Amino acid sequence: MNKINVQMQSDAEIVIRWLGTFEQALKAGDEGALRAVLAEECHWRDLLAFTWNITLHDDRDHAMADLRRAQPTIQAQNFRLAETRTPPRRVKRHGIDSIEAFFSFETKFGRGSGIVRLITDRPERAWVLATSLDELKGHEEPINMRRPAGSAYSRNFGGDNWSDIRGKEQTFADREPAVLIVGAGQAGLAVAARLRLLGRGYADLGQAQPRGRYLARALSLAGAAQSGKAEPHALPALAAQLAEVSAERHDCWLA
Repeated sequence: MNKINVQMQSDAEIVIRWLGTFEQALKAGDEGALRAVLAEECHWRDLLAFTWNITLHDDRDHAMADLRRAQPTIQAQNFRLAETRTPPRRVKRHGIDSIEAFFSFETKFGRGSGIVRLITDRPERAWVLATSLDELKGHEEPINMRRPAGSAYSRNFGGDNWSDIRGKEQTFADREPAVLIVGAGQAGLAVAARLRLLGRGYADLGQAQPRGRYLARALSLAGAAQSGKAEPHALPALAAQLAEVSAERHDCWLA
């Protein structure tokens, strides 16, 4: 047991050292320094954190080019071991002995997480790197310690309770939605849940009732498409009309 703990401590120190070297090379935009911390065969997958897209890189030169291009704007920093994830460990992936570790970092715009796999025989080089944007600064989701406790409703005697507030949110009696979701299937409900966590108003055609000029018109255009009454050849035209309605408001998006 003691031997295992020593090994875990050693692996953690190796990963911490690599993260620090990687961050210094990234901030400096030093091509030679980045080349020294990435293996010749390097695979980097980025989910929004650096490239604002789902981007795959399967060679070191491509990865270095995008890292150096994004860093001046993204300003990634504070790379560190993830506190609540599995600690660094020795694994074999695709036949390669590796030190695998989860890490956290932040950028100018948000906070992210990732995974790195260092080559066991050359722990100064990574052959797998993944980075992902978890949340945007200023738009943190109300989860974990930020989750509403409901205490405000218990103290607000005579005021609106949770059901009253939720009902007002759904009817859009005093405002227009920021996003109109066409369809309440699995994808539509997932988008709605994410928007709610981000504090953005949305209207789901599977549940919402027409409220306001914009929403009523959009719902009437999409009603046939959602109910299945529209002919297949008419769907592109309906989509175009919905897009036109959405374009009337610059603060409203059509999903």
